[in-house]
Amino acid sequence: MTADVITALESDTAFSAACKMVEHNIGCLVVCAGKKPVGIVTDTDLIKRVICEKTSSFETELREFMSSPVVSAHPLMLIDEVAELMQKNNIKRLPVVDSSSGELVGIVSAKDLIAAEKNMITVLHNYLDSMRKGKQ
Repeated sequence: MTADVITALESDTAFSAACKMVEHNIGCLVVCAGKKPVGIVTDTDLIKRVICEKTSSFETELREFMSSPVVSAHPLMLIDEVAELMQKNNIKRLPVVDSSSGELVGIVSAKDLIAAEKNMITVLHNYLDSMRKGKQ
């Protein structure tokens, strides 16, 4: 999970969102009202819903094309629950929202899940290897 999430406002333009994504080398922005997520905008959204629709990126506000309501995880969800939620909703990025306050606390990407899975496999391999060496 990435805790330092780059966010935007509903009133931000598509152009400013694209510039922010490029500046931070990211593929999405969580759109927030205060600290609470109200939508999400991805680089794909910009292409499909702004550029291909031939609308002005300088005038189109995020509220006009962001995905909303936000599908989100909570901090205590297990990795397999997060993966299932992402697969069920066909999404690659999942905001993590505090259950009690409703505030954004992070974001999980499909790449995060792959890295976590790779680490788990390595830990399991090392454990099995140490068990095998202990029997010799």
